Amino acid sequence: MTVEPRISVITVCFNAQRSIEATVRSVLAQTYANIEYIVIDGRSTDNTLAIVEKYQGKIAKIISEKDNGIYDAMNKGVRHATGDVVYFLNADDRFYDDNVIAEVAAQFKNNPGLDIVYGKVQGENFPANVKFSYERSFIRPFKSRRDLLKTVLCHQRIFPKKELFHDNGIFDVRYKVYADYDWLLRNYRRGANIKFFDRFVTYYDCQGASFRSRRAAMLEKARIICRNFAFFDFLFYLVYATLRSIKRGSI
Repeated sequence: MTVEPRISVITVCFNAQRSIEATVRSVLAQTYANIEYIVIDGRSTDNTLAIVEKYQGKIAKIISEKDNGIYDAMNKGVRHATGDVVYFLNADDRFYDDNVIAEVAAQFKNNPGLDIVYGKVQGENFPANVKFSYERSFIRPFKSRRDLLKTVLCHQRIFPKKELFHDNGIFDVRYKVYADYDWLLRNYRRGANIKFFDRFVTYYDCQGASFRSRRAAMLEKARIICRNFAFFDFLFYLVYATLRSIKRGSI
C-alpha cells in the first residue's frame, strides 16, 4: 500500500434526484486529498445525471448505462477503481463529517496488514411501524462468527482493500439483497484481517433495498449462511431467526 493510501469512493445510483446532490457534496467536502470518486448511474430517467454532471470536474469517472441491479453496478465500480481501498456510498447516504476518509486512511497507513476497516453508521429515515435492531446492525463490533450470523454489517460500515476483490472475488449478482454480506463472509472465512474503528462514518438511510425486500432478504441470508458456514451454524441461525420473528414488527 502507498504511504498515503488512495481511497476510491463509489456511488451507484438510479433515479436519485432527491438525494444525490447531498451524497456528492459529502464526498467532495472530505479533507483527505487522495480520493478517487466514481459515480455509476443506471441510466436514470430523472435529473440525477444532470445533478451529478454539475460536479464532473471534481469526479474522476461518471458512467451512465443500464445495469443488472445494484451489485452489478457495484462490481462495475470496483473494476474502474484504481484505489488501494474502496468504499461504497449509496445515493441516499452521506459521510458523517468531512474527516471520515482522512481518519480511515490513517488506519490503513498505520496498520499495513489490515484488510478491512469498519466503523459505525448513524441510521436515518427509520420507519415508524418497525423496530430496528440498531446496535447490532449499525454500531456494535462483531466478536465472533455467531455475531455475524445474528446480524448483517451493511456495506456502508466497511472499507476493504481493493485487492480482496481480486483475491476472493467480486459481489455475487445471484444475490439481490445481501451480496455484500456474502462477500464479507467469504473474506472472513479466508482469514481477512478485520478491524473495528470506533467512530461514525456515514449517515445511512434505513429504508434501502434490504428493508423494502425484508422477506426475500431473510431467505437470501439463510442461503448465504448455508453456503459459507457449517451445518450447525446454519441451525443456530434458523433458531435465532425464528425466535426473533416471533417478536412482531422487529427485523
